Amino acid sequence: TILVDSSHPDFLARFKMTRQGTPKVDERLCGYLATIVSSHYRERAYQAASRQRVDYALAYEQMISTYCRLEDALRSVLPKLLRDMSEEGAP
Repeated sequence: TILVDSSHPDFLARFKMTRQGTPKVDERLCGYLATIVSSHYRERAYQAASRQRVDYALAYEQMISTYCRLEDALRSVLPKLLRDMSEEGAP
């Protein structure tokens, strides 16, 4: 489980509400979430592998790759997520 601190200033700077009062999920928020989640995911992957020595160039490449895949995945589900959130907020 990865928890995102929704009270953090970086999150708050990207989180917006629609006029109807539902959360607005946009590219900026997706990018932020992809960054936060991918960094924690890669950290856990390295801990699970019990790596004593870390190749930092490889770790960096894996981090960027994970970030890009996650951002693409979030972007692909963004329209459905926005529709679902709008339906939940509808009377």
